[in-house]
Amino acid sequence: MTTLAIAFSNFLLFLAVYNLSKLPWYLGAAPIPSYGLETSIPLHPLFGYRSLKLWSHPVLFLAPHTIMGSSLLIMYALHLRKKEVADSSYFFALALVFALHVIPERAGIPTRVTGLPLNQIAVGMILSTIALVFAHVLPIHVGMMTVVLVCLTAPILELSKVLSCIFKMIQGTYERTSPDEPADAPMTRNMGGYSGCPFAKAMDVTLQGYPSDKQKE
Repeated sequence: MTTLAIAFSNFLLFLAVYNLSKLPWYLGAAPIPSYGLETSIPLHPLFGYRSLKLWSHPVLFLAPHTIMGSSLLIMYALHLRKKEVADSSYFFALALVFALHVIPERAGIPTRVTGLPLNQIAVGMILSTIALVFAHVLPIHVGMMTVVLVCLTAPILELSKVLSCIFKMIQGTYERTSPDEPADAPMTRNMGGYSGCPFAKAMDVTLQGYPSDKQKE
């Protein structure tokens, strides 16, 4: 195993653990701030960092999306260390569910931020990669790497903003943001994609949004 592979594997594990640290807020174990959910919500209690706002439902989308995405990163990190493909079927099965699960939220980050159909492209790339792998057109290891690189789009966008913040802190130009800004309220919950969703119906989710988002609406 090369030094580069070890470093990339460790990077994936770091991202997975960091993303999983957001689950207490998504699942209601930690109180939602008055300004609503944000992409880097675990970092605000540490040094006041404020990030991009989230409009996705925390239980229907954010929590399962985080768990599945982190699991894909962990599985590939372990694959890099073991150099085995025996677990590839589980990887691609999870990738399939992960991609389909994004469709109701395809207008979210990073598409919402960039104005480009990045989520749609990501879903298409993952689905086409899986099809090419199972058609024996694309090698398994290339397919797994492609899926992981697609999954890294949003985390890298988030990480770039965090690193910019850290750089400003080193320079002494970073201004700590208060969570109690009067005009700073949660975004309107994006529920349009869940129309007719059996899980939304079973959980009695309505288009009015998630209860924890109503603190400052």
